[in-house]
Amino acid sequence: MSPDRLLLWDLDETLVTTGGAGERSFERAAEEVFGVSISMDDIDYSGRTDSAIGSLVQQVCGLPENDESIDRYLASFLHFLPIELPLNKPRVLPGVERLTSMVLESNSHAQGLLTGNLAAGAKIKLKYFGLWERFLFGAFSDDSSQREELGPVAMKRATTAYNKTFTAENTVVIGDTLRDVSCAHAFGARCLAVASGSHSVEQLRSAGADCVVDSLEDGVAVDFIGIDC
Repeated sequence: MSPDRLLLWDLDETLVTTGGAGERSFERAAEEVFGVSISMDDIDYSGRTDSAIGSLVQQVCGLPENDESIDRYLASFLHFLPIELPLNKPRVLPGVERLTSMVLESNSHAQGLLTGNLAAGAKIKLKYFGLWERFLFGAFSDDSSQREELGPVAMKRATTAYNKTFTAENTVVIGDTLRDVSCAHAFGARCLAVASGSHSVEQLRSAGADCVVDSLEDGVAVDFIGIDC
């Protein structure tokens, strides 16, 4: 039996936490490319794509927006990312290993990535944790700087990867930010929100998430997705 239900995973603070490696890499890249010292604590980047973050950082540095310099900035970010990744107790978040394994063993579900990471950055992170091979496809910041535009891209790639058309009604986006919720609803999918990042259960519920859990270890998450244990 081929899968007819689709899970689309956010990456940072949903699948894994990198111990601030991404933030430090963005800061080091700003110093290298723009010659400006910044703190990511001063930037509202939660749930934004890497491309959008690059644009924001350029603004914070007081520079006119320039696609070529953003490209150089993101290339520098990707250079620093594998250097920073091992430094501050990065880890796979609770419930992720079990839940992604259950999907792999399931006949009814397929899974891929829907993340604001650049594809190369997603691969660096997930290969480090041994999770990259669990996802046959993804939609990334390379595809659009606007997260709300990534859902249809992911759906098309799911069709290619599994040789099957999935419907938005049978698709669940799993993420930890308010932008994950709006991204899911932008293309008619449901959202399983996990309060493992910067937003609380109450904030995620108020944003309209269809199901909210404190952790993916919560049995409610498995029930909502509909995977048989």
